[in-house]
Amino acid sequence: MVNPWRAALSLLVLTLPLTSCRAPTPASARSASAGPGVETETPTPAPRSSRDDAAPAGAFSSSRGESPTQVLVELFTSQGCNSCPPADAFIGELASLDWATNTVIPLTYHVTYWDDLGWRDPFAQQLFDQRQIGYAQQVPGRRDPNETTMRGPYTPQMVVGGEVHFSGTLRDVAREEILKRAQGPALVELSIERAAVERDHAIVELRSAARAGAELNTDKAKIGLFAALAHKQLATEVPRGENAGETLREFNVVRAFQGPKLFRSHRAENHTRFELAMPEGAAPDELRVVVFAQDLADLGVYAARVAPLVAS
Repeated sequence: MVNPWRAALSLLVLTLPLTSCRAPTPASARSASAGPGVETETPTPAPRSSRDDAAPAGAFSSSRGESPTQVLVELFTSQGCNSCPPADAFIGELASLDWATNTVIPLTYHVTYWDDLGWRDPFAQQLFDQRQIGYAQQVPGRRDPNETTMRGPYTPQMVVGGEVHFSGTLRDVAREEILKRAQGPALVELSIERAAVERDHAIVELRSAARAGAELNTDKAKIGLFAALAHKQLATEVPRGENAGETLREFNVVRAFQGPKLFRSHRAENHTRFELAMPEGAAPDELRVVVFAQDLADLGVYAARVAPLVAS
């Protein structure tokens, strides 16, 4: 199928590798500000380091600097893009890879701009389009093996630590960038004190503080706190579009997202509450909560944590 956005961007498409779908920029996303905000639900791309798995709520650990930092890995994808399933599968495999176990916290955002190719992605949100636009404007792309520098937005687009982006199909590049950012301690301590369902919302209570000895130049940059509610695994039969006839399996799919809420580094501790709408029909044990601290200027991720969601 021919997408009108592709026709308009044909000259750019010729410079891109065939492993990715070049994404058009929706008018709503083009006009959205990617600048830092406070106490809003509009995302501003992400912070500077992270961990994974059931690193549940708990007190701050003084030994975290001695273990690998958990790295936030964000994938922008779409069920309307036939280049995306391999990247989606990679996200699902990360937890079982020796080098990534307990190191990676993955999130998958479904974007809306391929919804005109015959299939409307049921998990896509314009909120995620805007987040991706923010990264495209601020974060440098890495050259792929064909010496092509990817320019966003596109799918599948992987962003590691809020600091670099590349095609989500480039596994070797992903490994290199993730391990590079897993060295050294996180600059912000995060502890999920509570992640529980109340009626139709997931309530997340977060405790945060600057790590002892960390140099956070908050005179020049603000730090935002974000929370995401992610479906661990989903399967969708797609009857139309580029993936017609396929059953797509996707992992850590973001269903609700909130932030930034301002982090105040001069305080001994910050206490922040998020309320995330529960997806219709989802059970708590199908979901997990991810929180992270992100520089709202350069978008580097300072820390991330993940916890299971429990019934109240």
